[in-house]
Amino acid sequence: MAERVTAKSVLRKISQRHLECQICNDRFVEPKMLECSHSYCLKCLQQLAETNPTSQTLICPVCRSETLLVEKGVFELRNDFKSTLMLDEIEQHETELRNQQENQPPNQEYVSKCSKHTDKDVIMYCDSCKQLICTTCIAKDHSMHPATELSEVLDNCKKKANEIFAEVEQHYNNFKIAMQDIELFHKTLDSMFAATKAKISKKADNEIAKKVAKIREEENKLMLELVQTFKDKSTKGETAKATNDKEMTKAQNVKVVVTQLMDKANFSENLLLIEKVLQDLKEYTKIQPKQVTQEQAYIDFEDDQESFGRLRINAKQKPEGAASAEARMPICKPKTKLTQKLWTLKAEITTYRPKSSKQIKTVCALSVDSYCNSDIVCVIKSNTLIKISADSIGKSKVIPKELSIKGLTDPIRVAVNKNDELIVVGDTAVKIFNRKYKRLHQFALLVGQPFDLPSCIAVDDNSLIAVGYHQIQIDLHRQDGSFFRTLLAPGIGHYLTIHEQHLIYIKTLAKKKLVSIDYDGSVVFSVDISQSWWSRGLCCDKDGSIYVAVWDGESSSGDIHQYSPDGEYIGCITKGCTYPHGITFTPAGDLVVATQESVQIYCHG
Repeated sequence: MAERVTAKSVLRKISQRHLECQICNDRFVEPKMLECSHSYCLKCLQQLAETNPTSQTLICPVCRSETLLVEKGVFELRNDFKSTLMLDEIEQHETELRNQQENQPPNQEYVSKCSKHTDKDVIMYCDSCKQLICTTCIAKDHSMHPATELSEVLDNCKKKANEIFAEVEQHYNNFKIAMQDIELFHKTLDSMFAATKAKISKKADNEIAKKVAKIREEENKLMLELVQTFKDKSTKGETAKATNDKEMTKAQNVKVVVTQLMDKANFSENLLLIEKVLQDLKEYTKIQPKQVTQEQAYIDFEDDQESFGRLRINAKQKPEGAASAEARMPICKPKTKLTQKLWTLKAEITTYRPKSSKQIKTVCALSVDSYCNSDIVCVIKSNTLIKISADSIGKSKVIPKELSIKGLTDPIRVAVNKNDELIVVGDTAVKIFNRKYKRLHQFALLVGQPFDLPSCIAVDDNSLIAVGYHQIQIDLHRQDGSFFRTLLAPGIGHYLTIHEQHLIYIKTLAKKKLVSIDYDGSVVFSVDISQSWWSRGLCCDKDGSIYVAVWDGESSSGDIHQYSPDGEYIGCITKGCTYPHGITFTPAGDLVVATQESVQIYCHG
């Protein structure tokens, strides 16, 4: 039997078909619209986004279309105003139906009683007092008041209601027009966004094409020059070879002629000719062979930051760009501060996700280094390791996770060699892991008096590992962990770096100094530094410039200062690093600072 159609059943069907979330199967609550025009509750979309926190897109549960999330995620999605208005309208009609049902009179005819004279029926409406009255009321209190019959009052009410309904309908149409305008606004915005995005991409493609064309033009010029140089050098070698072949053949021929003349019976008749030929042969011994040296085969390409580069055709030739580069290089006078604009904060990572808990925690970084692809690995205060992917830097939705490495407990210091092997200092040993975190080697540390736990670690370009013991010495170990050498380093502090086989550290015993020694223990330089600073990090860039993170011991703010490769002070490059604990450079040239509250990444320029 078909269901009886009522206003209530119609409202219920409209709600089920158009106003229910396909995730929670309930009516929309703060509906948000995806790019595919399907709508869902705000809370449901937030829960859906949390199932894959690393993704920047949402997949529609109905049509599987992708929607890109911007900075604020789900909150930035468009509100579904149309569904919201329909919900309000449905709920209003449902309320009216409930009220109507509650106030519906019984089937039998019902006549209202007077509120004052309860045994009397109301028969009129007093226009002055705005109330229903009975015959007693009329006689006693309302005899002089104008009154209207109830049927007429009802007609007037219906008329007034119809007028208001017309106004409401007009107002509702205004809302519909506004919604249409909003829909048109979003379509226009989407169209403008797509068109602008295409223009930016086209401009970028054009600029890239121009640069590629220019580089290819420079390449072709150098290739032509290289081919010509090769031909000239090759011709020189071939000419020398042909000349020497000719002289060698001539000598052999003369020897044959002399031998033949001396063997003949008429030797006496040929004696004068023989002597002349022998004299010519004697002169031949004075001829030097044509020589070409290995240096003359030298051809090389000289890179240049200012241009594409140039050919070098002589190994002893000074690079053509060296003099001009020296002339262009700014002179850095001691104690000349560089402007803070040279380094700007690119990104800051303040939280991480522990492996044993879903609760996000604050990063307190103690030691930091970088892989070849600029991924960052960091020791944090809870004696755990986290990895920050280079691709995730600057993306607010991406939270680094704690690394789970078998056989590694309580890391203290960390370093990465050129083979992307992770070197971790623990309580009793230094352990070396490959990029898949499989342990390759390990070696024991010096423990017990007078040795404390290692205060610092560094690794050079040949994967030689340097372990510093506070105030005492530096031990050098090969890549496989085998011991190589001990170097005395009295006063060595908590930070150590290496550049071109020079060990650089901060001496904290007595007067504070920036010290550099070679692998034989000879002092390269030892310069005084500010005695009011507490050193909180040390590293070198690829050119050998030295960077020292410092703290004044009073405020929470730290600074980073720069020194030349020979230890000459240049100046402060950035301020405002909260309690720094370590610094390093990524291969991409970014400066990474481990602080008590975050990991900060600075870019140059």
